[in-house]
Amino acid sequence: SFERLFSDVKGILDEGAASRLAEFWSRQDVTLAQKVDVLVDSLRERHVLVLLDGLEAALGPEGMVTDDGLRTFIDACMSRAGAPISSRWPGIL
Repeated sequence: SFERLFSDVKGILDEGAASRLAEFWSRQDVTLAQKVDVLVDSLRERHVLVLLDGLEAALGPEGMVTDDGLRTFIDACMSRAGAPISSRWPGIL
């Protein structure tokens, strides 16, 4: 889930950055897209490999990720950071 991803990312940040991220996350006046942007931006200066093992369980019948936050995160990462690597999706290697 996106909440789990957020928690895991927060865990690799220094205390100040993790605190700022948690504070932003708890705000009610920000959109999901803004939360994703802040989460992705918090990783900008790092070399990070995000493994989404078992992602097929999060796919709907059309093969799309059903969790809005997770789908938005994946889209943001693909548009900013590079290509995904998968053994499961044809044509994406």
